[in-house]
Amino acid sequence: MARSNEVEDIPKTDIKALFSALLAGKTDQAGRLLDELPALAYAVAPSTPKRDAGQSTLQVALQTGHYEIANALLKMGASIDFQEAKGRNRWTMRSAPLCVAPQ
Repeated sequence: MARSNEVEDIPKTDIKALFSALLAGKTDQAGRLLDELPALAYAVAPSTPKRDAGQSTLQVALQTGHYEIANALLKMGASIDFQEAKGRNRWTMRSAPLCVAPQ
């Protein structure tokens, strides 16, 4: 299993590619990227698009309705306790759909 500190070694182009794939609904592409670079499970969205900036991969997967990817991220160790650097956000202010990885 990848560790969260390994995400620092991933090129920003790969991080952007993952978030672009999630936002475009290209779950096959997102899955391939996560298979190739498991540390992407800990990535944080880049500054564009602004509405997603600073969000975790898990937040974006849930926000876009990609629950299979969300389950995969949870299995890979994505944190359910992640908070954006700004603190309160739409995820801490309201309930998000619960997505639990099968045992």
